[in-house]
Amino acid sequence: MKVNFVFYILVGALLLAACRDEKNYLLEGNITGLVDPVLYIDPSGNRGIRMDTVFAKDGEFQYKASSDSIQPVLIFMEDGSVWMTVWVQNGQVVEIAGNAEYPELIAFNGNEINDLLTQFRQDNWAIIKERNDTNDAKRRKELMQILIRNSQVFIREHPYSIASLVLIQDYLMESEDLSVVTDALSLIESPAKDCALYKRLRMAF
Repeated sequence: MKVNFVFYILVGALLLAACRDEKNYLLEGNITGLVDPVLYIDPSGNRGIRMDTVFAKDGEFQYKASSDSIQPVLIFMEDGSVWMTVWVQNGQVVEIAGNAEYPELIAFNGNEINDLLTQFRQDNWAIIKERNDTNDAKRRKELMQILIRNSQVFIREHPYSIASLVLIQDYLMESEDLSVVTDALSLIESPAKDCALYKRLRMAF
């Protein structure tokens, strides 16, 4: 019985390895609340240089493409009025799940960058949701300040991750104090420091 158990474990591991496509990455999505089932995907992350069209059936979709290095992919929803960014690399399967009404809270899982960003958003779920829902400009500003402070804590704890660059771009750049951005950038270490996003942020500041 012990031999058979080990055998089945080995077979299962081989099957999983066979399913992983090292020449491509795969996005597997389940987005609720979509009014328009058509999604536009920019695998270059450069907003419009190339667009692929994917149809979400009951919110579910798959998309396969190739990227030798880690890079962002933009997914536009609701005729382009809503979008999200996922980080990909060949050999990875990234799972996407959430509600189109709250794109900032959509979860991405499948590599360290996506996992860290998803964890940050889950830790700040109530703040992000209230900021999305409120029409009170003063309250939105207060909530953004909380997100900026929480992002600063995250960046100090994860200076090597591209996820920290994403938070600088998404939250710290909303600060009225530009030193908040420059101070955060000074904390960044390689491999995040070698990312194109780091270079763009440095050029802007």
